[in-house]
Amino acid sequence: MVVGLRGVFGELLQGMKNEDEEKIIIEFWRNIPKVNEEYLFIEAGKLSSRYKLMARGVGLIDCYFVAAAK
Repeated sequence: MVVGLRGVFGELLQGMKNEDEEKIIIEFWRNIPKVNEEYLFIEAGKLSSRYKLMARGVGLIDCYFVAAAK
């Protein structure tokens, strides 16, 4: 199953090369199911702390992606 995560689509939009790519990315965003992100940053922070990920150079947004995948 494919699901949308705001942070991933934000990263995609940040790297877009032109308006055509933007339209494609936005269209995908509109048409796929979304991850419930209500507590995801909280879970990401707990995950980061539990495994001392910040000390290993893993930022909060990366922990956010890991928490979403869990």
